[in-house]
Amino acid sequence: MKKILKWIFVLAALLVSFCCASALAETSGTCGKNLSWMLDDEGTLIISGTGEMTSHPWAVGNVRNTIIEEGVTNICSYAFHNCTNMTSVTISEGVTIIGDHAFYNCGSLTSINFPDSVTSIGDFVFDYCACLESVTIPENVMSIGINTIRNCNNIIWYTALDSNSSKVLSKKGYSFRVQGDNYSLKYLYTDDEITGLEICCVDKDAYVVTIPDNVTSIGNYAFQECRQLYSVTIPASVTIIGKYAFDHCTNLWSLTLPDGITSIDSCTFDACHAIRYAQLESESAKALSEKSYSFRVPGTVCDLIYEFKYESISGISQKTTCGLELVDADKNAVSITIPDGVTSIENNAFSNCSKLTSVYIPNSVRTVEDYAFIGGGAKAKRYVVSMESDSTKAVSKAGYSFRLPDTNYDLKYLYNDTTISGLEIVEVDKETVTFTIPEGVTSINELAFSHHMNLTDVIIPKSMTSIN
Repeated sequence: MKKILKWIFVLAALLVSFCCASALAETSGTCGKNLSWMLDDEGTLIISGTGEMTSHPWAVGNVRNTIIEEGVTNICSYAFHNCTNMTSVTISEGVTIIGDHAFYNCGSLTSINFPDSVTSIGDFVFDYCACLESVTIPENVMSIGINTIRNCNNIIWYTALDSNSSKVLSKKGYSFRVQGDNYSLKYLYTDDEITGLEICCVDKDAYVVTIPDNVTSIGNYAFQECRQLYSVTIPASVTIIGKYAFDHCTNLWSLTLPDGITSIDSCTFDACHAIRYAQLESESAKALSEKSYSFRVPGTVCDLIYEFKYESISGISQKTTCGLELVDADKNAVSITIPDGVTSIENNAFSNCSKLTSVYIPNSVRTVEDYAFIGGGAKAKRYVVSMESDSTKAVSKAGYSFRLPDTNYDLKYLYNDTTISGLEIVEVDKETVTFTIPEGVTSINELAFSHHMNLTDVIIPKSMTSIN
């Protein structure tokens, strides 16, 4: 019992000592040769006068708000360290230097604006400012110390584009943001030379983003998890798109790429189903294809991928394009004109196109896979430019018929292994009344005239050798 009473007296004594110390804590004084400070009962600290701040004698736990009046030229090192209850700081014009650890462990501070006069920000200034969200600095900051925002969570630095401050921040590895934007930027350096400007972080709740004209790269993870994003404008200056840049942009349905993109990572569009629009023969189309991403030519509904081969040029192995595959098409398409330059139509390219009625195939097509038109595309009419084109043979080799423009019948070349053995008329439109089979046809398919209730005359050419 005596021990318990002893500890009660000790604790009571400590409590009285603490209360007395708080009551006796100074509420005013000097903090520089010509500077004074005053802390009122509500926790507002006012620093006034002229010249340098050299000390910080206030009770840090009592400071709630700080006002630094005009005339003060610096904030000394450790000036507000451990002011864990301080929620706001107002700094007037005239302050040029922010000392080391000046706001160390100001855990309640959420934002701070530096005046235009600030030119230097020291080391560890915002270390352990866990709630700090934004720091606004002027354009003419010349130096920023090491670990300025260490142990902080996602601080946004606000300053002007192409300002000295934005370049100093970038050199230190920090991104910056222009007021009003929903993305952050960072200059890229090689040694001391600026080599580009990168968009590196976009707000997760962004709907529309217009990337500035002088941005050269879209950084790793830049748009990752921007699930509400539905529009991105990419300028012609962009040449690089980093890994996971559009990962899980689930609401983004289309993206138009400029012609000059030379590098795209293999994980750039993970869990992003956006249609990627790019011009034929552009660097962007080839960069997409290299990573097995399809692209779509603006104004068309076909998804394409370039094929590549390696060849030795002047003793150096180089990758060149050797074909252009059609791999998919818009499932809502009714009529499709395949772009000229496509060399092959891959399996299942039209399998989801249940509304498709016609496909126009260019002369450039040399290969059609056996299952290219199965499923939804099976009933579509396949139009070719001329009988002499490679596309007629490619379509026939895959087991499909083709149709010439302005005709009402389907044809198919017959093959004996790889050699053409005949030309078959496969089907004639049901509305036909009289029909002249074209010269060169050698056989009639057994269903060519099936259910032709209006047919009255059929003229058979001399080339005919077989009627099923």
